[in-house]
Order: sequence, then structure tokens, then C-alpha cells
Amino acid sequence: MLLTSTFLGMVVVGLMSVIFENSFYIELNGIFTLKPETWVFVLLAGLANFAAWLFMSKGFELVKATTGSLVMLVENVFAIILALLFFGETPATTTFIGGILILYASYLVIVKGDQS
Repeated sequence: MLLTSTFLGMVVVGLMSVIFENSFYIELNGIFTLKPETWVFVLLAGLANFAAWLFMSKGFELVKATTGSLVMLVENVFAIILALLFFGETPATTTFIGGILILYASYLVIVKGDQS
């Protein structure tokens, strides 16, 4: 079911992009002028996205959906940390507290979730 819905979503978004940005796909100065390095980057980004989707799907086979959903929120904490490291963004106090709460909630679910 997940594979089917993801495929249908890809088809719908692809068709919408061709319809609403047809000059990029049809005219000679559009998609045909992209450098090979751009195509390699797009291919690698697509493979990384697929791998993340695959690992998430396989992970939900191993843990309960409630646990997996909460642990997936840790992605937001990593986004804050990476923004700090790569872009020099300083998180607000509420963002920092929210990240701590997400990490603590994930810890509680992982360590104590199966005991109850």
C-alpha cells in the first residue's frame, strides 16, 4: 500500500510539474541545458530520499508505529543541530527546550515503552 501510494504521488506531482512548468520541460533552453553535475546531484538526492523511505518502512516493521512516529520527531532536532553547524543559526530558547523535550520523550518511549 505504501509503495502504491508513493508511486501515485510521484506520478501526480510529475504531471503537475509538466503541466504548470511546461516551458522548462519543452523549450530547448530549459531542462536540456542542465549540466551533468546537476543530474548527478539530482540522482544522488533521489537515491538518498528512496533509501530514507525504505529504511523508514523497514523500521516500522520492527517497532510499533507509536514508537516509530515519536522517534521520527528526532529528525527535527537533527535539523536544528545541522542548521547551527552549517548555517550558524542560533536556535531560540523555545526551540532548544522543544528539542530537549523531543529527545526526552523519545528516550522514555524507547527505554520504558515496552515495559508497561
